[in-house]
Amino acid sequence: MILNKESLCINKIKPSLLHRAVRDSDHSKIDQLLENPSTDINKNIYYWDTALHLAVRNSDISLISKLLDHGSKINELSFAEGYTPLHLAVMSKSLAVVELLARRGAEVNGMSTNHSQRFWTPLHFAVSQNNYPMVDLLFRFNADINGIHVKCRDISHKSSVRTKVRDYYYKTPLHVAVDYHQLETVRYLLNLEQVDINAIDSVYANKYASILYEAMRNECLETSRLLLDAGLDVNAVNEENFSVLECIHQPHNDSWRRDGENFCVVVVKKHLVKLDVIDHHLIQQNLSAISGSELDEFRRDCFKEIQVLRRTRIDGTNLTYYCILFKSERTLAVFSRNVDQSVNNYDHLVRRLPIYGGIIYFRLKQVLKRCRLLKAAEKSIFEIFRILPDTFVREIFLYLSNEDLKVLIA
Repeated sequence: MILNKESLCINKIKPSLLHRAVRDSDHSKIDQLLENPSTDINKNIYYWDTALHLAVRNSDISLISKLLDHGSKINELSFAEGYTPLHLAVMSKSLAVVELLARRGAEVNGMSTNHSQRFWTPLHFAVSQNNYPMVDLLFRFNADINGIHVKCRDISHKSSVRTKVRDYYYKTPLHVAVDYHQLETVRYLLNLEQVDINAIDSVYANKYASILYEAMRNECLETSRLLLDAGLDVNAVNEENFSVLECIHQPHNDSWRRDGENFCVVVVKKHLVKLDVIDHHLIQQNLSAISGSELDEFRRDCFKEIQVLRRTRIDGTNLTYYCILFKSERTLAVFSRNVDQSVNNYDHLVRRLPIYGGIIYFRLKQVLKRCRLLKAAEKSIFEIFRILPDTFVREIFLYLSNEDLKVLIA
């Protein structure tokens, strides 16, 4: 057979016969080549990459399965671009291929080495495309939205340790959505139970104090409001002890209009006033930022809405909206089992309560999340403490974190 001739040795041809056969979807030739022991199924060359990368680009389900069955490396990075097959599948928006690769063991949090998308995971790409079904699918296979983990070697201890990384610029998928000015994607991500907005901020904060900086720099008003309402830590400072407002005022910042105004600054200052009115702790930099008289009228409006919150009960409960602002989430979850899911609507609450409605919405989401965890863990908790009175056991609920509840559920 011609395949046995030394001059045509498969491993010396660039591209290989297998690459060409996969490109042409020639299944007969592919089968023949895969039966030949000299075929290098994982040959990875410039432009062509591996046979598996080619099959994924063609969204050829049967061929992908065949290559994997014959030993294709599922997490191999492409030669030139630095993408795994799963990255390519997400970029091509093929849900079927992504699910196949994930089920066959692809690293869902695997990082690209592409220069412009360094350390991007498949989730970064799905978010950048506003591809919500893809995001949901990746979550089913344990994609991590709050930062991914990579194994590294601790030289001093000669042991494997785990450290949290983002993309090359320390950006999570939420940062990407903010960067791309994708308001609806930001809203979608903030509504996911997996999101911990302040954990997301922890690395980015070293330079800019907050992910809010990016929204402000791009003058994304609604995105800024959403991030603030969702509970972003307004007291975060960067490594130079600058708050986000101080960062945005730095001379090198290019986000200022010719009249010297950045509209998002007003949004942030009003949010600080809202928090100050409800006695939320603010650092001195933030207190100084709202110390003038220009927001006095807004401050009075805040006090007026607080009075409305005191009088307005949440449907189906004895709780007022005022309680949502002032009681802890753990306390609220124990006594809020009957909260109507209909109040869990951002736009509805903001129309009804224009100043505090957004904050209440995200607080309620956290309360309802904890309610679901409590309901799932309740049987285990009562079984563990079965000799104690029910009222006493319910008090124990207050001391259990969400992570504790997840352990009990598992």
